[in-house]
Amino acid sequence: QGNLLDKKSVKQNTFHLSTLASKIADHQVEYAVICHNELVNRNAPSPNAKGAIRELVKRMIENSKEPNLGIEKYPPEKAIYESVLLKNGIHRSDDNGESYYFSKPDKNSSFAKIWQATDEFLVKKQGELVTAHEIYQLWQQPPYGIKAGLCDILYIAYILSRFTEVANYIEEEYKPSLQYLLAEYLLKSAKSVGLREVSHL
Repeated sequence: QGNLLDKKSVKQNTFHLSTLASKIADHQVEYAVICHNELVNRNAPSPNAKGAIRELVKRMIENSKEPNLGIEKYPPEKAIYESVLLKNGIHRSDDNGESYYFSKPDKNSSFAKIWQATDEFLVKKQGELVTAHEIYQLWQQPPYGIKAGLCDILYIAYILSRFTEVANYIEEEYKPSLQYLLAEYLLKSAKSVGLREVSHL
């Protein structure tokens, strides 16, 4: 009988510990984004995924006014575009459907909290230059838990959605226009690229 009680006690304790661990995990990633694209929703994207990310951010900068960013057929970057940018309202058309632009995510999107947190982070910095690396640290820690494979895409989307409100920098040098050169630096090192709010200039 003693053995039966011990086994029952162990099962109960295991259940309670499992429940507690689940609650802690849920709290840590309370605002985790929902992304159904395994190419980028990981911390170590494959070489093929990195190539798709590079092509996507290039098109985000150069073809932002075009539907599907001008991506034809269905290469890997098209799937990333649809699951991350289009589905969440980050890239959308105007009322006439004639021109596309980058915007904050839909309010009901799991990505909305990321934009809000970044806005608040920049306000707290009071005009200081903030590197993409600092923003990535914010995104990747709880309660957001953004995977590294998404960071470069979301950073470019964020600055495009606020292109009149933020100033962009490469190696601490102000760049008046957003060009693919910034993305090239970003993809090599998130510490080399940064931004600050225009209102503090």
